[in-house]
Amino acid sequence: NINFKNSYFTLDKGNQPISFKQLNAQVNNVEVSPKKNNSGLAVKINDYHLSATDFSYKTKFYLMTAGDLNLSKNKALITNFAMKPLVSRAQFIKMIPVENDLYDLKFAQITATGNWDFFSENKSIVANSVIISNANANIFRSKIPADDPKIKPLYSKMLRSIDIPMFIDDFYLKNSYLEYEEDTQKSDGPGKLTFSNFNMHVHNLNSGKIKGKPTEVKIKIDCSFLNASPLSVNWNFNTADQSDRFRIAGRSTGIPAKSVNAFIVPYMNVSATGTIQEMLFDFTGNPKGLGGTFKLKHKDLKIAVLDKQTKEKKNLLSAVANVFIKSTSDKFPESVVVEGVERDPTKSFFNMFWKGVEDGLKKTLIGANIAKTEKTVKNTIQTVKEVKKSVKDVKQELKPSTKSDSKSEDQQKEKGFMKGVFKKKEKSDNP
Repeated sequence: NINFKNSYFTLDKGNQPISFKQLNAQVNNVEVSPKKNNSGLAVKINDYHLSATDFSYKTKFYLMTAGDLNLSKNKALITNFAMKPLVSRAQFIKMIPVENDLYDLKFAQITATGNWDFFSENKSIVANSVIISNANANIFRSKIPADDPKIKPLYSKMLRSIDIPMFIDDFYLKNSYLEYEEDTQKSDGPGKLTFSNFNMHVHNLNSGKIKGKPTEVKIKIDCSFLNASPLSVNWNFNTADQSDRFRIAGRSTGIPAKSVNAFIVPYMNVSATGTIQEMLFDFTGNPKGLGGTFKLKHKDLKIAVLDKQTKEKKNLLSAVANVFIKSTSDKFPESVVVEGVERDPTKSFFNMFWKGVEDGLKKTLIGANIAKTEKTVKNTIQTVKEVKKSVKDVKQELKPSTKSDSKSEDQQKEKGFMKGVFKKKEKSDNP
């Protein structure tokens, strides 16, 4: 039996210290024996209980802390866990060679029950339940650093790559708030997506390494999207499936189009009005891409093209763009087929998912012949720009010359007439 009482403990390795204050630990039946291959000593701990306050762990970018920590081989309780960045966003961008996420996390409480072994040669995690309550998570990504060229595996492969056997019957994330922000060189500040009242249940979370245990992971998510609309998602994949197939389906209702402006205004210089009454998607896919169906019921949907600097509406370009958008759907809109959405293997799963949503939006709002419509829109906008440039050139030519002291009466009348024409043209919002 080994006991620590009211101790202060710090282990500093590689300038990444881990420390415990008010450490109380009881370790029972410790066995030390040579490893089978005589490569050193094996340590086996049959029973233990550890409690501490003010736990902290420091890494290059983060300081992790917890208020109370209680851990045994069958139960775990952590309160007031936080993972706070040690650097600002600007500093982080300068310090990373390729794009990466910066996290700011807080969990009110983490509880777990089960049976796990962290100390013997045969490490494993088997849990009946893991619950994270009242999480608040901000994830920031800047697209300014270079792209990460590494291939990103899907979640089934990531779980399969965990070295030790792991199986969690039920993993819960309860009453939480998630926020994702993305910044680019062209955007005016980061675009933002929020998911409040976030509740997730993951059944059979596993690494596919425990014989006799199911390997299909089932995920159910219910939350409020953009603090405005209920969103429900069902997502399945199998860690034993080497082809990494998946299915993700969901439904959201009553999305005010202006709610997405927090993301699209700084990111795309476009704002939207109207209502998305219902959005449904059902996609299946693999590491190469996805396909499926998409349905959108919407009303009075319009967009405004904004000036990049002033964020004021460009009336002419907005009018041209809205000509090609079906502003209100039928009472019972049909689903459109999403197909041929290819995945960039260096991008995340969610990058592929949003490509599927984008394809469904285009086919719903613009129509089936997207390529032809997009070409028409681009040609029309280019023509509008050329006409505006021509008008400016003519106006420039008609400006009075500072070198000339006098003009004929006819010339003055002609110039006054042309000025009136252009003045009327400028006041008109009709494209």
